[in-house]
Amino acid sequence: MRIRETLVVRLSLAVLLGLLGSAPSARAAVSVNVGSVSASPGSTLNIFYVTLTTTAGEQVAATETTIGFESETPVVQCTTNPSFAISQCALQPTGCTAGVNGNCQQTECIIAGFGGTIPNGSVLYTCDVNIASNAAIGEYALSCSAVSVLDSAGNSLNPQCTGGYVEVVAPTPTPGSGGGIACQIAAIGQSYGGWLLVFPAAALLWLRRRR
Repeated sequence: MRIRETLVVRLSLAVLLGLLGSAPSARAAVSVNVGSVSASPGSTLNIFYVTLTTTAGEQVAATETTIGFESETPVVQCTTNPSFAISQCALQPTGCTAGVNGNCQQTECIIAGFGGTIPNGSVLYTCDVNIASNAAIGEYALSCSAVSVLDSAGNSLNPQCTGGYVEVVAPTPTPGSGGGIACQIAAIGQSYGGWLLVFPAAALLWLRRRR
């Protein structure tokens, strides 16, 4: 069963069980926002956030989003917010292999809130991105190819989805990699510490000579 069909079935059950409220919401703009992340080639577990933005009075009960990604910067898993009644994410196509050597092309997620609403500003889910070791420096799109938003009565709202990106950047040099400078600083610090230890003894000797 496709993820959208699963969403409709689960929402229907939730309404019957009274998990979702029955009051309809105003038809207004709702935005699902895909975040961005920066990391260097070969890195793993780079996290971006997917959030929901609404205006005052809007009652969002459930969302469905599809996020596409590029082969050099694949999403390997998404973790939903555990505070919601129904949450599910799956890499697509079904049965694909995750990772830089895999063949997954997008991730689909459905979220439904307790009490009929998902609060404004909520983090719907987070996703982990791996970056191929041979990925070129630059930006790789996290495209939002599909988005659906329902109110507590099961009516479709007027959603929009803002895509994000993965920025592949050059590795940051390790502090002290210059060698000579780091050694010089260490030597100065060691010399200064030595004087702190020697000074009390020298002062004591000077006082004894004056007696």
